[in-house]
Amino acid sequence: MSKRLVVPAAIAVLVASAPLAVMAASGRAGGGLDRQRFGFTRGVITTRSTTFHNVPGATTGVICARGPLSAAVSVTTSGGAFALLVRVDDGPFLHPGAVRFSGGGIDSTSYTWVGGVGPFEANDNHSFALQWKSANGRAVTLRKAVIDVFYRKGHAAC
Repeated sequence: MSKRLVVPAAIAVLVASAPLAVMAASGRAGGGLDRQRFGFTRGVITTRSTTFHNVPGATTGVICARGPLSAAVSVTTSGGAFALLVRVDDGPFLHPGAVRFSGGGIDSTSYTWVGGVGPFEANDNHSFALQWKSANGRAVTLRKAVIDVFYRKGHAAC
């Protein structure tokens, strides 16, 4: 290939790949975390639901939080493929959103979600819930689940 074609070809490749880079999302945050709250469940529960719903007991209840935070989740499951996410205040979810796991025999797995919260209606009270669903309608059995949220104490109306 002649030099006259190499440079335009290289520019065309860069231009064509630029939209892919723009579509990717990323973020960064940090802060001094000074609090921890967790919820857990033990016992066998099963779902075939393909709609996200709370894992009973795997919630934080209401906590006074503001700024960056992380939610570490550990589960022991068996059965079909499933997905997990951490929902904030029955509304938005922490990043990266829904995460799919392949399922199979009795297996334990963990994952960490991150995000941040701020005042809502002049209030720093928030709740966090682990939610799950079957990825394909096959039965998924959960034997243990823990959600452990690390956060900074809020101050608005707490």
